[in-house]
Amino acid sequence: MNFHYKTGDVILAKLSNGAIYFAKILSLSAAKKQCKVEFDDKSVSQVAWSCIFDVKAETDVIVCVVCKEGTSEPPDQIIICDGCNIGYHQHCHKIYIQDSEIEQEKWYCVYCKSKKRM
Repeated sequence: MNFHYKTGDVILAKLSNGAIYFAKILSLSAAKKQCKVEFDDKSVSQVAWSCIFDVKAETDVIVCVVCKEGTSEPPDQIIICDGCNIGYHQHCHKIYIQDSEIEQEKWYCVYCKSKKRM
């Protein structure tokens, strides 16, 4: 299996209970074919490469990376990050996105702000 992700990449991780969560890759083990990932709540887990998915997968519809829903109506619109081009509902983003932030010329998600992609 060819694994094209690297440390620091933001991905979707499928856990053994079937739930899929947004996470950041902390380290890779080619020998074990798994990644150590950190979730939004700061918990850390080992995830097999076969359970790692791209958050930027092409789609015809803009969806929230957290809840996977495509509805975008006030007061819970989907906002696209100018750093990574990933969409978040105002309420799904780790730090609530204020209405005033929507009107800004550029908006960056918490991950891009922490990686200084601004």
